[in-house]
Amino acid sequence: MSLDDEKKELILEFDFAGKLLAEEEEEEEALVISLKDITERKRAENQIRLLTAQIEQFSRISADILTIADDKKLFKTISTAIVEISDFSRVLFYTFKEEFPYRDILGSHGIDKETLERLSKTGVSKEMLKDIFEKGLLLGNQSCYVPHTRKHILDQKAVNNGKKEYAPGKGRWHREDNLFIALKDESGDFIGMISVDDSRSGLIPTDKTVKPLELFANHISQILRSRKLAKQIRDSEEQYRLLVENVNDAIVISQHDKFIFFNKQFAKMLGYAYDELFMKDYTEVFTEKTVKILMERQRKRNLGEYVPSRYETVFKKKDGTTIDVEANVTIIDHRGGKATFAVIRDITERKQIEKEVRRNQNLESIGVLAGGIAHDFNNILTIILGNITLSKMYANPEDKVYQRLVEAEKGAMRAKDLTQQLLTFSKGGAPVKETASIAEFIQESAAFVLSGSNVKCKFFIPDDLWAVEIDKGQMNQVFNNLVMNADQAMPEGGIIEIKAENITITSADLLPLKKGKYIKIIFEDHGIGISAHHLDKIFDPYFTTKAKGSGLGLTSAYSIIKNHGGLITVESELGVGTTFYIYLPASEKTAVKKESETGKTLFGKGKILIMDDEEFIRKVAGEMLKSLGYSVEFAIDGSEAIELYKKALKSAEPFAAVIMDLTIPGGMGGKEAIRELLKIDPEVKAIVSSGYSNDPIMSDCKKYGFVDFIAKPYKISELGKMLKEII
Repeated sequence: MSLDDEKKELILEFDFAGKLLAEEEEEEEALVISLKDITERKRAENQIRLLTAQIEQFSRISADILTIADDKKLFKTISTAIVEISDFSRVLFYTFKEEFPYRDILGSHGIDKETLERLSKTGVSKEMLKDIFEKGLLLGNQSCYVPHTRKHILDQKAVNNGKKEYAPGKGRWHREDNLFIALKDESGDFIGMISVDDSRSGLIPTDKTVKPLELFANHISQILRSRKLAKQIRDSEEQYRLLVENVNDAIVISQHDKFIFFNKQFAKMLGYAYDELFMKDYTEVFTEKTVKILMERQRKRNLGEYVPSRYETVFKKKDGTTIDVEANVTIIDHRGGKATFAVIRDITERKQIEKEVRRNQNLESIGVLAGGIAHDFNNILTIILGNITLSKMYANPEDKVYQRLVEAEKGAMRAKDLTQQLLTFSKGGAPVKETASIAEFIQESAAFVLSGSNVKCKFFIPDDLWAVEIDKGQMNQVFNNLVMNADQAMPEGGIIEIKAENITITSADLLPLKKGKYIKIIFEDHGIGISAHHLDKIFDPYFTTKAKGSGLGLTSAYSIIKNHGGLITVESELGVGTTFYIYLPASEKTAVKKESETGKTLFGKGKILIMDDEEFIRKVAGEMLKSLGYSVEFAIDGSEAIELYKKALKSAEPFAAVIMDLTIPGGMGGKEAIRELLKIDPEVKAIVSSGYSNDPIMSDCKKYGFVDFIAKPYKISELGKMLKEII
């Protein structure tokens, strides 16, 4: 039963019950009425029905939302759903970010475009919203009601007043009221906010009426967290994919003799197209060496022995060539079985460099020996060769003894060449370079070696070939060795092709050379070839397959090219032939034209000072100089030479030239003595002489104050020619 009090406009609801009572049958009946106020219960029931309907609606909408993949459509649906399940016709929801305007507006409903544009440019930070929550009226677990009477706690530029006008009164919504529902993460921290406006009922919110919004806010928070996590996973997967596809190493997963995953680098490493390699068994890229290594590793695993994850092996490329690789292998579980996860690196270039390092170490070992004996050995040769050339001057060319002296001289010169080969290995030695045209030089070397041979040379050398700076004696040794080897590889005769070209080395070239201009020289024969077993050893000291070979020819060639800042490599196949490649740095200088050699002994006049600690060398050098017309004085070390030079400088006959030994054990050598002589006489004409012709001072003697150098052993004609040029 409802009673309507028009003055108070109060509606009450009652339960009605009635009963007729009479003590006697004759008496009048009495009506007893019982009234019970159930207004609050009815209100509660209505709220429960409303909440139930809202929750049902919330559940339905939530299920629909979960199926939406597109973000734009998702946020529009959420905005519309908030209006459907709440008492409000306008909604704005956003998440926080670090940079201005500190929020991303994700969705809205019922708000005009102009207002949205203004709000999107107005800064509202997470800290500001937290402050509002502390000063406003907290409802439920995560809602804040800010009545218009407290609107001073808001930044009015950051919010938007409602459009509707409401009847005044207690409990009534005002168009300047605001309601915020927080979006939180799993730790309870703010991640965003829902702001609603324009109440449809015209009533202010309560703890109970905000429940559906809070439930929906929690659901939205979960969706946002899931979307964020999914994006992180996608980003992580993309980063992983980019990493896997762009690393220099190959990444491979194999199972049951099949590749089940590999990156593009692996296909590129082996020379296959990506899709093409998927059709191959991994055994197709293995060599016999790889199979043996894997079988041995599996045997150890079966025995429970330790098997290192990292090992080196050789893979076969599509074109049949091989590459050295390093594999780092892990056994993993994959789809219910064991699989092999491997990171594979191409170490072919590293192996080549390691080979070069080992070869250099071998050469340095020989260099220590060669450098130690070369000086003394060449001193002895100087004595021998000097006496032979002197004896030839006194002998009649028609006599038999003259012919014997000629043969002895040839033997001494061969000994000199052998010593020179050893000196090319000496540590610290440097070639005595001059700018030259390599084209003419190669042709002369080849013609000399092949004189009388049934092997011929074909030259392919352009006219514009760049000049090089070389030690002609050393480079002649290199070319002679290569042509001689090619000649011996073709006993039945044949053609040696010698080519040269200008090239520029860049970082893209897999060669252990500095970037810059080079000339590339190719010596190609079509002889018996070199076996793969021997090919890696041909530059090693004392390695030879020849019955009468010394094993130093190619080793010295390697060392000479290296000391010139270049590189020599080789390719060969049995029964097909051998090709040597030489790279030499190009020079910006112009090649010096070669002067004609007469071989004539040149005589002269003047007083010469010889400084040498070896008595026999002083004697033979003195005899040669006297034979050439010079007068001679001697000094055993630099100190004595300086005193003699001072004395002669004050006399009527100063020294026309000084020949000084570079090294004096236990005394002052040529390097120290020249500094003092230059102080005494800046015009001193000093010649440095040494049995160690590869000493840096010999290669750049003028830098140290000498006018020229002469390497031991030397002939009388060489000595005469030099003195004639400088005096």
